[in-house]
Amino acid sequence: MTLLRDLRYLSHKLRNLIMTESAFFASASRKDCFNDLDVEKYEIIATLDLRTSNICRELDGKIFDMKDYQVGITAPPFHCRCRTTTAPWFEDEEGYRAARGEDGKTYYVPSSMKYNEWYEKYVKNNSKQTGAKYTKGDIEWNIRREEEAELYYDNIRNRKDDISKISKNTNWSEKSIGQIKNHIFYNTHIMRDGTRRMLDSDYSMSVAWQRLINGTYEDIDILLLKHEYLESIFEKKYNISNLEAHRMTEKKHDWYKELIKQKGEFEEDDCLNELIRKE
Repeated sequence: MTLLRDLRYLSHKLRNLIMTESAFFASASRKDCFNDLDVEKYEIIATLDLRTSNICRELDGKIFDMKDYQVGITAPPFHCRCRTTTAPWFEDEEGYRAARGEDGKTYYVPSSMKYNEWYEKYVKNNSKQTGAKYTKGDIEWNIRREEEAELYYDNIRNRKDDISKISKNTNWSEKSIGQIKNHIFYNTHIMRDGTRRMLDSDYSMSVAWQRLINGTYEDIDILLLKHEYLESIFEKKYNISNLEAHRMTEKKHDWYKELIKQKGEFEEDDCLNELIRKE
């Protein structure tokens, strides 16, 4: 099972790399095309669905001069598996853009409508759009949550203010929160097969981290901090695998057991994106 899981992990990472690199070169080629067509300004076009990252939601509709076109900074991809694109901008241009409902069906809205406007009108205020698309526990449900968690981890790795916010909200020191963040999001760990790599992204841990940032944390989120802090100490002190440190930590702070006890077998509800928007 360990080999199979690691192969799936490597396959997933490889797909992410291919998608991101392809998007990078496509964006660079688009820049050359725009210059050949004497385009003066371009617009950021995010995908209108619930899988779009918080970064791209905020950038949707932003207009830049062509001289400022920089892939990864002012032009996509902005993160791993980024689906955002660009288009020439023309004043007073009218038309339509595609959006995707939670039922997977495509419909069209005015091209002037930006992501946050779309969300308010078609998702937040439309009960039909907020119904569950996925069945808890099925393959699609798991894949979507894995992708959301992976994107969230990438975003957190690029943040610096989360440490101070969590410290202020919980009265934990910034040093301790920083140690926990390094342990979860940055450090490589010894795995059971002896290899070293970062921890897999986890949806429920993403939810907990965001609640800690927002200041709306639950007791179980504080338990997570205690668990990860002690686990990081055990790993470093004894130079042991993450699994060994995890098992030692469980004897005092068993976050996962408490998570299942409180939330059930499917862990946290699908609330990550909503928590991000509330920050």
